[in-house]
Amino acid sequence: MCKSKPKVFCQRNVNNGFIDFYLKVDRGQSKGIYLFTTDYFSYNVYDTYIKGRRIDEMYGNTSKVRQQKIRERILRSLKYIEQEYSIDIFERSGKKFYSKKERRYDLSYEM
Repeated sequence: MCKSKPKVFCQRNVNNGFIDFYLKVDRGQSKGIYLFTTDYFSYNVYDTYIKGRRIDEMYGNTSKVRQQKIRERILRSLKYIEQEYSIDIFERSGKKFYSKKERRYDLSYEM
């Protein structure tokens, strides 16, 4: 069975016109997990996230400052959601990273 890729998508808030961002982990979820709301409306940001965007696409660079700030805010929110709800969002290799100080005392480490 294929593991579903989490997506971030947005919806326009009808009350104030701002943009609400959500995380959708499973395809069966109707609404998603709320991330945050912007205090402005931007058509460029809205068009980018209205259909959903995978998390691995978030790491690309952009020349637009507003979109870069939104990406950074989304990534910060996702790290918080991952810790708070114990959801595996980011893929990890499973390798343990050692500092230089720990390597000296680790007997399995070869020089």
